[in-house]
Amino acid sequence: MYGFGRGAWTPLVDVYGGERYTVVVVELPGIDPGETHLDVTPVTLTLSGTRKSLSYPELSPLGLEIQSGQFERVVHLPSRVDTSTVEAVLENGLLIVTLHHAFPAPVSIQVRESGKEE
Repeated sequence: MYGFGRGAWTPLVDVYGGERYTVVVVELPGIDPGETHLDVTPVTLTLSGTRKSLSYPELSPLGLEIQSGQFERVVHLPSRVDTSTVEAVLENGLLIVTLHHAFPAPVSIQVRESGKEE
């Protein structure tokens, strides 16, 4: 028998990490790219959007298991990322987000003696 529960839907997420970049894969079957919003900070990725429900006006539902509605998913990234190089592609129902790690430029700091100003 089919269930009729219609709870909040949360997409599943896999995170892969390497030395130079992190890849986040989000399961988004049936999602229109125009219905999604992706925000990235150096330490988090936030994905939100809406999965619209299917409707067949000429038919009565006999079983409904596919969840729909608004969703939001926050992923805490394992390494700081460069937000200017993020790439996101929706392919075969999977959103693949590539986030290159941020490598801050080295900074030289002049050491001065205590009590002396320059």
